[in-house]
Amino acid sequence: MSFPHRPLPDCPPPFQPAVRRSTRFRWWDGARLYALVALLSFASSALVGCFIPRYTPRVHDEFAYLLAGQTFAQFQLTNPPHPLWRFFETHHILVHPTYQAKYLPGHSLFIAVGYWIGHPIFGIWLESALLAACMTWLLRGFFAPRWAFLGGVLTITQFGITCYWAQSYWGGALPAAGGALVFGGAFRIWRRGRVSDATFLGAGAAILILTRPFEGALVCVIPSIVVLARCIRDRRELSQTLRELLLPGGLVVCASLAFLAYYNFRVTGSPWRLPYLEYEQQYSGSPTFTWQSPRPEPVFINPALREYYREYVVPLSRFHEHPALVFGHRFWLTAERFVGFVLLPFAALALLIRPSPWTWLAGASLAICSLALVLSYWFSSHYQSVAAPLYLFLVVVGIRRLVLHHSSLRKNCGAACALILVAQAFALTRDRSIERDLGYYQSVNPRDRIFDALVKAGGKHIVFVRLERPFHVHFGWVFNDAVLEESTVLWVWDRGPEENQRFLAYYPDRRAVIMTVRDEKTSFEPVAPNQPP
Repeated sequence: MSFPHRPLPDCPPPFQPAVRRSTRFRWWDGARLYALVALLSFASSALVGCFIPRYTPRVHDEFAYLLAGQTFAQFQLTNPPHPLWRFFETHHILVHPTYQAKYLPGHSLFIAVGYWIGHPIFGIWLESALLAACMTWLLRGFFAPRWAFLGGVLTITQFGITCYWAQSYWGGALPAAGGALVFGGAFRIWRRGRVSDATFLGAGAAILILTRPFEGALVCVIPSIVVLARCIRDRRELSQTLRELLLPGGLVVCASLAFLAYYNFRVTGSPWRLPYLEYEQQYSGSPTFTWQSPRPEPVFINPALREYYREYVVPLSRFHEHPALVFGHRFWLTAERFVGFVLLPFAALALLIRPSPWTWLAGASLAICSLALVLSYWFSSHYQSVAAPLYLFLVVVGIRRLVLHHSSLRKNCGAACALILVAQAFALTRDRSIERDLGYYQSVNPRDRIFDALVKAGGKHIVFVRLERPFHVHFGWVFNDAVLEESTVLWVWDRGPEENQRFLAYYPDRRAVIMTVRDEKTSFEPVAPNQPP
C-alpha cells in the first residue's frame, strides 16, 4: 500500500521516520516535551482557578458526574438504593435499581482522582493536561518538536484556561485525548509498528469506550483500516504481527470492555445494559438515534422530571428541518467552537492546498465522525469532542504549510506563530458565550447560599423541595452526596404531608423545612415531625 506524496521543504515523507535537521530541540523532545505541555496546561488552568472562589456544580450533568466521582473515590462502583428512593429521583441519576449516575465511568474516574488529591477540580485539570500532552504526542509523530509544541499550546488556549472543559465538571477533554491517541497511534503503527505504539492506540480506544463509545467507534474507523493495512503489508510472520501490533492494544481494549461490563452489572444488574440506557428507559420517551421510533411518554410522578422532559428533551430531540440543513448547522457550530474563526481558515487550507495522504485520512476520519451529527437526535458540540484532535491537526498542518511555502514567513517562523496565538487569544477574550464566561463560575448560586446557611446553623437538615410554576427546568435542587446518611443536608422532593412524615420518621434526628421555589424565588416553612406540614 503506497500513497503519492510531494514532500514540503523541511518535511519528511509522511510514512518515513522524521529526520531532524537541527539538534536545537533535542533537549526538550520526547517525554520532556509532553511533560512541559502538560505542566503548562495544568498551571494555566490552576492560575485561572485562583479567580474562581468556589467550584460548585451548576447544571444537572455536573451533579451526576460528581456523584459518580465520589462513589469511585470511596472505591465503590455504585451505591445501594434508598428505601424511600422516590424522594431522590432527579436528572441524569439512577436511584433504582442502584444509586449512581447514568453516564459512562471514564470522566468520573478522573474526578475521583481529584477527590483523592484534595478537590474534584484537580481531576478536571489533569484531564486537560492529558489532552494537551496527547495532542502534542500526535503531532510529534508527524512534525518536528516546534510544530508539536505549537499544537500543544493551541490545545491549551482553545480547550484549557477559561474553557468549560477545564473549569467545570462537564468534561470533554478526556474523550478528546482518546481520539488523539487513536489517530496518532495509527500513524506510528503504519510507520514503524512498535509495541508501545499499539499500546497507546489501545489506551486511546479504551478511553473512548469508557467515555463516548458511539462517537469513539466512528472516529476509530479510519485508524482501524490503517492498522489492518499495515498488518497486510507487513511481511513478517503472523505470530510476530499479532504479538507486536494486535495483542498489546487488543489486551487494553478487552480489559476496558470487561471493566465496563462488570460496571454495568453492578449498576443495572446486566453486563449488557448501560446505566445510560436504563435511565432513558425510565425517564425518557425520546429515541437516542434517528432510526429508532419514539417511545410513549413515561409515567412521571415527579413534576420536575416531567416538565424537563416536555420543555427541553422533546423539542431538542426532534428534527424540524431537512437532515442536510441540520448537519450543516451542527457541523458549522462544532467547527466554530472547536477551532474558532481565527484557526478555521488554516484547517480549510490544509484540505484545499496540496493535501498529503494523512491530511486526507484526517479529513475522512472527521467526516465519518461527523455522521453522528445526524444519526443522533441529541446534539451538543462536546459530544464531538473525540474529533477535536482532528480539527487541531488540520489547523497545525495549514499553519505549517503556509509558513514553509513563503520564504519571508519561513525566516520569521516564530514571529508568525506568535502572531497567530495573539490573534487567537484576542478572539477568545471577545467570546461572550457561556462556555468561556468566568463570571458564570465566579457567582454563588442560590442552592449554595442555602446550604451554607444550614451548615452554619449546625446539626443535620432535610430540605423538601416544592416547585411551583414558573420554575427553571435547568436549575438543579435535588442532588446529594454518594453516602446519604453522612450528608449534612439532604435535598429531597416534597411528596405531600403523609409521605413527608414517613421520610421524617426515617431520619428522626434531622430538622426539616419545606422550600417552595417559584420563579427562581424561594420561601421556607419549618416542618415538625408527626404534624402535617
